[in-house]
Amino acid sequence: MMVFRNIEGLQKYNICMPDMESRIPGLSAMLRIKDEAEYLVQSLDSITPWMDEIVICLHGEQKDDSAEIALSYQSWNPKKIKVYLYPFDSFPNGPGHDQQTRNSVYERAYFYNWCLSKTTRKYVCKWDGDMVALPETGKRIRELLEHYNLIYLTGAEMVSETHQSIKPFTASDPRIFKVADHTFYETGPYCEQLRHRYKVYAQLVIPGHQFKHFKWCKSEQSITKAWPDNWREIPHFQNLVERKQEGRRYARPE
Repeated sequence: MMVFRNIEGLQKYNICMPDMESRIPGLSAMLRIKDEAEYLVQSLDSITPWMDEIVICLHGEQKDDSAEIALSYQSWNPKKIKVYLYPFDSFPNGPGHDQQTRNSVYERAYFYNWCLSKTTRKYVCKWDGDMVALPETGKRIRELLEHYNLIYLTGAEMVSETHQSIKPFTASDPRIFKVADHTFYETGPYCEQLRHRYKVYAQLVIPGHQFKHFKWCKSEQSITKAWPDNWREIPHFQNLVERKQEGRRYARPE
């Protein structure tokens, strides 16, 4: 069992990562939620039918209805949907991310490991509150699940009030992964990074797209909530904001 102890000495938030042998067959969704009320209902509706477990970790103080939405889903299906409160706001993504103090409750990778420790299935899907799965996504993923250690999902970026879609994107990190005995997150240069050890390394990027990503349809305040206060002065974030600009419409391949 992997154990992470925080330097603040808060035993309640120490992390005991379940061994692989203790995990149940199936797929857990892991959502890290901070003010995601705008699309959270659609997001949860799209994955609840085909997930075996949904773990919702409320990150810091919620300034919208995210907590109420999460708790209402839990009350509807408490066996499948688990809600946890992590009261600490972690260090933002972007340049300088790797300068943060390690094993602090404010370290983002530490928070991700805390979330991961709450899941109980052998496979985990890192899902966001502004991602909405397409109807056929669940069946497709379930058919592929046992054949790969890492699965990368491709989404269509949605922009503007009309929800126009632009070019698809594939996140640099695997959205679905098999949890081995040494699977955990660590701090990287710009964000948290997944680390793993597999005896047989098998990965897949699913073609087409499996979800709609509504991040760039949200208000600027919502988009930039986890960014540093001076994000407008940093090229990394200026490039990200450019995604919000309307581009050529993405035609889904037949």
